[in-house]
Amino acid sequence: MPVLTVEGFYREGKIELAETPDGAREARVLVTFLPAADREENASAEERRAAAQRMFERMERGISFGGEKFNRDESYEERMRELDERRARKR
Repeated sequence: MPVLTVEGFYREGKIELAETPDGAREARVLVTFLPAADREENASAEERRAAAQRMFERMERGISFGGEKFNRDESYEERMRELDERRARKR
């Protein structure tokens, strides 16, 4: 049987499926608890903008892997100079 996803609800210690899966009389299952939909739907425009701003700030900072910082533009220019020199030597 292929992997199948069926939506459902957890209430009072029981899981209720929104539909009966075809062909699944017995199967192993994994249960993932998702955040309440109403919280995401009720988030104000200001809350969404603030969350997006925090995400962009984290992206700008990047992930620190403990190495030295580098300037992407300088690295690109250095690499292009190396390639130009290599091409010039081949001529």
